[in-house]
Amino acid sequence: MLGLCTDDAIVEALRGIFDFAQWKSLDYNLDTFMRAIAAAVAADSFWVTARLAVCTGPFALCGSLSQVLAAGRGVHVFVYQGLAFHAMAPLDQTARAQYYQPLLRACRPSDDTHTPLSCTDDEAMARQRESRFLVATNSPLNAAQVKWQTGVDVPVVRFLGLYARMRFGQSADIVKDVLVFRCMLWNRPVGHAFRGLVKQFSAAAPVTVSFRFLEANEQMAYGDLVRYRAVFLFPWDSELVTFHELYSAGVPLLLPDLAWLAKWQPFIPWGSTDQGSNDIGAERNDWTLVPEKQLQQYRSMGGWPCAPWFQNRGTLKGSWEELKTGALNDKCSRFWMQETHFFRFPHILHVSSIPQLVLTPLTYDPFATSRAMEAFNKVTLRDALNFYRWSLAWFLHVRN
Repeated sequence: MLGLCTDDAIVEALRGIFDFAQWKSLDYNLDTFMRAIAAAVAADSFWVTARLAVCTGPFALCGSLSQVLAAGRGVHVFVYQGLAFHAMAPLDQTARAQYYQPLLRACRPSDDTHTPLSCTDDEAMARQRESRFLVATNSPLNAAQVKWQTGVDVPVVRFLGLYARMRFGQSADIVKDVLVFRCMLWNRPVGHAFRGLVKQFSAAAPVTVSFRFLEANEQMAYGDLVRYRAVFLFPWDSELVTFHELYSAGVPLLLPDLAWLAKWQPFIPWGSTDQGSNDIGAERNDWTLVPEKQLQQYRSMGGWPCAPWFQNRGTLKGSWEELKTGALNDKCSRFWMQETHFFRFPHILHVSSIPQLVLTPLTYDPFATSRAMEAFNKVTLRDALNFYRWSLAWFLHVRN
């Protein structure tokens, strides 16, 4: 354990590329940052005996760390990242190419069912004592963005959230209420209207269903979350840890359907899919290192209508007065919303309106829904464990 929750030399280096007080990326010199990471590694005795490092982001750190550890140390690096890979990338195009250079020696997804990844020659790497490098993400949109920018396929491995150790129905006192999970939108004008309409429609329903709002500054124990009949979750980004925690626990999930999500998403722009500023080309996140011909292949073969980013900035920012024509019916954003786990996972209860949100909890068996989710959880757990077993064996040079 590196103790990265403390202010060590690596955290100090990260402060040079990210303003934690303002929560925004800074422009920086990549070589200077890599030298700071190299100095931190050289000063830490942990790396003398380490064989494998697991890095969960940002990629600026993971990529730099992999290059430092590849220099004669033989320490392998496994990157499992939910944060957008372009987050904290330098603005200079040449530096960006260098930033993504480690991905070129990472394993790629394989079509072979017995070998999930295609990697470079094992024996050659063993002789050279080179650091092995494996990169995975928990987000389909993350993988699409990396492919758009670099041409590299990154495997998507589901986030499981098993540490929560919770299970729907494990307690006898399941309440009939629906929990509305906290979201920044609920304290804005549209959120106030939403609260009032939910209350009015609930009062008019044939059977009373109470909706309990979890406020932005409020905490709730895992054991209490699984007691609700369902949880309504309005996504505030393209990948949410909360979503996977609740799904793994088999808690019935109510989510907006594509039409509803597309209407409200501009009020809560997803940071991971923010296209970035139009003022200077280098500040946009949808930059790419691959030829235009290759991008056209992605569009034709994958059915991509556009790059995997949304034009969030200046679209709405929470004000109807700033609404741009077509912002609520954008073909690009709708396509990529459908690529998220919110629409890929089965047994999710999608609702199209507030009346349907109020009535849906009366129309399904929560325990049957939970059992169906559990069956899907077993399949994804098996696939994730197979991926991790294979990866560990590859890192440790274990054959078969």
